[in-house]
Amino acid sequence: ERIPERVVHARGAGAFGEFVASADFSDVTMADFFFLFGKKTPLMVRFSTVTHQQGSPETYRDPRGFAVKFYTQEGNYDLVGNNLPVFFIRDAIFSNLPESTHMLTWLFSDYGIPANYRQMEGNGVHAYKWVNENGEVTYVKYKWVPQQEIKNLTQEEANKIQSTAIEHATVDLYTEIAKGNFPKWDLYVQMLKAEDFDKLDFNPVDVTKIWPEAVAKSVKVGTMTLNENASNYFQQVEQAAFSPG
Repeated sequence: ERIPERVVHARGAGAFGEFVASADFSDVTMADFFFLFGKKTPLMVRFSTVTHQQGSPETYRDPRGFAVKFYTQEGNYDLVGNNLPVFFIRDAIFSNLPESTHMLTWLFSDYGIPANYRQMEGNGVHAYKWVNENGEVTYVKYKWVPQQEIKNLTQEEANKIQSTAIEHATVDLYTEIAKGNFPKWDLYVQMLKAEDFDKLDFNPVDVTKIWPEAVAKSVKVGTMTLNENASNYFQQVEQAAFSPG
């Protein structure tokens, strides 16, 4: 029986691991896996290409999905995003071409073809909300920074790989974890309060924009380590579903 593939992010790879918190954010969030120093939370990650079908090469110029599922003691917390920090449109109903220029600039740089999944960044893209015990809201942007060297491919390098392999990134991730070379990413957040929005000359919840460091400094939250491959790839990776709501 042919299994229907995802409409987007059809080509994917995944692995399991853990997140270890390294700072105290208890004043701005009730999510204890983010603020209890040293707390370990199991997780799984699905990396993916975005626009092409399941059998497509992983060397295509395309955004890469970076979806993380934290298995917390209070239920699953899903953090979805891409390797690029912005997106093509603000709103699907009111989109128009000029706002896409920022994303296209990223896509047609070397960042449009990451060398593999281990050596690429991850971004939440959207502004998420952290809520503390008093119901006070802090807007945050997430960023995963690999401890491995960030590496991208030129179009010529991608063409050479594609001539002999269409799933080089999946094989790379699986092989490195199997060898015990566990990839790690540090998680950083930028924080803004709603009352700070009016002081800015851009809309901070517009996904075609980034938050400059001068506006919101990046602070380290913890570290993710991927140390286990899937034993049943279809069941554990291809059937993984994510809902940031």
